[in-house]
Amino acid sequence: MTKEDKPIKKERGTPGPRGRYDPDLHPRKLREIMAKGATQAEAAKALNITVMTLNRWLKKYPELFKADRDGRNEVDDKVEAALYKKAIGYTKNGKYYPGDTTAMIFWLKNRRPADWRDRKEIKFEGEIKTLADIKKLPDDKLLEYLMSPDEYSLEPLAGAENLEGGDDEE
Repeated sequence: MTKEDKPIKKERGTPGPRGRYDPDLHPRKLREIMAKGATQAEAAKALNITVMTLNRWLKKYPELFKADRDGRNEVDDKVEAALYKKAIGYTKNGKYYPGDTTAMIFWLKNRRPADWRDRKEIKFEGEIKTLADIKKLPDDKLLEYLMSPDEYSLEPLAGAENLEGGDDEE
């Protein structure tokens, strides 16, 4: 049996023959695959290798890593341009499509997070009363506190520790 007649050993779990890296083929092919928006699993399958092999190759071969990054950037640039068009509005075949509010919000939250994020940082200086403080109130003062016009204010709790049963006026 000659070397050419020997069957190629497979790595465990590979979809095809054992992958051998080709510096002329794999970077070009990976860039094309990734530029179409493929996942790593889809790219590995198209290259007839496992995801583990693809990840190992990406670490080992800088030209393959660059091809992966360039392909991803190409498709991401297209999506960014499409999102921008959708956000500001565009004309196609003589028909105007107005900007989409959701696209605008998404764009602004990602491009200007300090101004558009959902969560705002609020500085608070002062004392925060706890549930334990509220539990110390006598029933009549608790009712008064709960019925106060400013339902979020804990101000009526000041000095609650010193309160004794108050007058029940109904």
